Formats: sequence, structure tokens, C-alpha cells
Amino acid sequence: MKQDEDLSYRMFRQDYYLRSFRDYAQPTHEKEQSISQFRICPKVLHIDGDSLFLKKCIQLYKRLGLQVHGMYVEEAEMPVKVKILMEKVQPDILVITGHDSYSKQKGDEKDIRAYRNSKYFVEAVREARKFQPSLDQLVIFAGACQSHFESIIRAGANFASSPTRINIHALDPVYVVAKVGYTPLWKKWIFTMLSVAQ
Repeated sequence: MKQDEDLSYRMFRQDYYLRSFRDYAQPTHEKEQSISQFRICPKVLHIDGDSLFLKKCIQLYKRLGLQVHGMYVEEAEMPVKVKILMEKVQPDILVITGHDSYSKQKGDEKDIRAYRNSKYFVEAVREARKFQPSLDQLVIFAGACQSHFESIIRAGANFASSPTRINIHALDPVYVVAKVGYTPLWKKWIFTMLSVAQ
């Protein structure tokens, strides 16, 4: 498990390193040569229903150079506490995760009541969107293993797990957040314009 995590980390760093060379434009004027490039890292609020997984995620966020505020909150309490935490932290990216599971005995796969915690993730996303309705001003990743993906996306999340109701790795949200956080703003605008045009 540790080897897989280290390999994922190395692959992410390699991608980031190569992308920084590709994105760097050669200066055309002498004045431009003296200007150095810098990036402002987004502020991440990670709310997790598992304190052990949260601790692992925070370690990886820090290794990746992201500014993170991690809070352990039980899934049932997330809808109540998300707004208070958002007011305090003012995040650019919000991660809401924990544990979830689908139970065939409780109902059909399309029925959110057949999931252990999906309803709390959905409610928490709705509360977050009341605070910041713009999908561009606040990026939200929500859900956990086997979560009701469709409801979480409909509630206003930009990213959710798990579309095929599979188990995800605890660090998957961190890599998605890092990819979003380190994507240059102009590429985000182009992606948004292409999405709207289609």
C-alpha cells in the first residue's frame, strides 16, 4: 500500500514538473526575462468522516505543496457544520468525504436511502452551494466509496465519487484537488468555454 502511494506521488510530481516546462513561455523581451513565475496555491478545506484517512490526506496535501485546513466531522454532522467551517476558512476548494456504502437490502441502486451516508454528503454540498453558488469560485469534491454519485453532482459538486459504485482510495480526492489546484487559470477558462460551446 505504501509503495503504491509513493508511486502515485512520484507520478503526480513528474506530471507537474513536465507541465511546468511545457507551460513556461520563453521571454521575448529583455524586461520579461527578469520577471519570475509564481503560483498562488488554492486554499483547501477538507472535511472527513474518518480521522485516520484525514491525517493521511493532510500529509499528502502538504507534500504536494497545497494549503490545507483539515477537519474531522462525522458524516451526519457535515451538513450542519460545513457553512461554519467555510465562513472561517474561506476555501477555494472544498472536499467532503468519509465512509459510505450501498445496501441492496435497503433498496434499489438509484434510491439514495439505500446508501449509508450519501444523503449527508448531498446536504453538505447543498449548504456549501448556498454559501458560494458559483461552480468556478468554489470547487467541490464530495462523496466516498460507493456513494450515490448522481445526487452529489446534482446537489452542486464539481467532482464526486463513485460513478460505478466502487471503492476509491482514500487519497484519490487529494490527487483530483491537486490537479485542479495546479491547473493554470487560463486552461480552466478554455475548458469552461469548450464545455459551454458543446
